[in-house]
Amino acid sequence: MIQEKLYNLIKTALEVESITIDDSIDTVEAWDSLAQLSILVAIDQETEGRASKITELATALSVKKLIDILKKHLVNFAKINY
Repeated sequence: MIQEKLYNLIKTALEVESITIDDSIDTVEAWDSLAQLSILVAIDQETEGRASKITELATALSVKKLIDILKKHLVNFAKINY
């Protein structure tokens, strides 16, 4: 999964037009606790269940933090640049 794919997953979960590396629960009105669950489910589906084993994701409330955690734990995210 590449950075653009992650952005698309987040945009879909939040039902917003755009998302950037700087966005977070504090900057996107649609990003609430239910939307956070939607983001995590979408990432987990994309990673074939591997993301559900990463407990840190539950507290990742920004795009940057999500990317950092995924890069740390999943080889597929190693090539994400921001």
